[in-house]
Amino acid sequence: MLSNSDKAWALCGDFNEVREPSERLNCEFMASRAKRFEDFIVTNNLLDIPLGGRIYTRVSDDGLKFSKLDRSLVFENFVSLWVNLSAVVMERKDSDHCPIRLMDEEKNFGPKPWKIFDCWIDINEADQIVKNTWVSNTAAEGRKDSWFLKKLKKIKVALEIEAEPVTLNQQELDLWKNSRKCWLEKEKVKAGMLKQKAQIRWTLEGDENSKFFHSIILNKEAAELENKFLESKILEAINDCGSTKAPSPDGFNMRFFKKYWDLIKSDLVEAISWFWEKGEISRGCNVSLL
Repeated sequence: MLSNSDKAWALCGDFNEVREPSERLNCEFMASRAKRFEDFIVTNNLLDIPLGGRIYTRVSDDGLKFSKLDRSLVFENFVSLWVNLSAVVMERKDSDHCPIRLMDEEKNFGPKPWKIFDCWIDINEADQIVKNTWVSNTAAEGRKDSWFLKKLKKIKVALEIEAEPVTLNQQELDLWKNSRKCWLEKEKVKAGMLKQKAQIRWTLEGDENSKFFHSIILNKEAAELENKFLESKILEAINDCGSTKAPSPDGFNMRFFKKYWDLIKSDLVEAISWFWEKGEISRGCNVSLL
């Protein structure tokens, strides 16, 4: 019926099936069901809009099984009307499925998201990889901030090469489930406490004198920016940040900088000094870090 229509149709939502094995993780892939779904798409001349943001759109209650069940299938005349059609997987909230945003907007999803995990830093193998990679890539002339970023990317590549998927046994799975359940319960309690504290604080303080205090803070920050960055001040700023915090959604967290401070400090100080002297940041460098 849809294929014979001249309307611009888009089918979006949970199709409860995947097209290929890579669209499932830690759960069974059934080739026969995937073939029927593929035949449905081909027979009706549908186009599967590539998703950005996340690989999987559905996660099981225990947080162990992942699948790409949600997608946007459109007809060719739909694409002819919206030539910059793109789809982004949004953050999952209360549902076990992630919402998908379909939009007419030219979108470059950039590099694949990546984040360093604390467990990597704790093992000796990763520790040695970081040290060897950093030392082997000596600094070059030119933009110091750009070179510092390149050295971080070298470490990222080295860690990715060493990383291998590990299958958990039943005992490890049970431990994971219990730990995750405990964590979710504590997060729920914490969220309730923060909400209640925020309401009480607003009731007591409101927005009284907020402009006055903001002006003091801004003047203080402006004065500090006029002074050249010292190594001790940079280390102090890093230590003041939470270890799990990172300058961007994907990258090296502050625990990495704290642990390997003696190794990377000279390059980092040079990168930040470059920014202070030149008044510019090289393309690709994260402004939050500097």
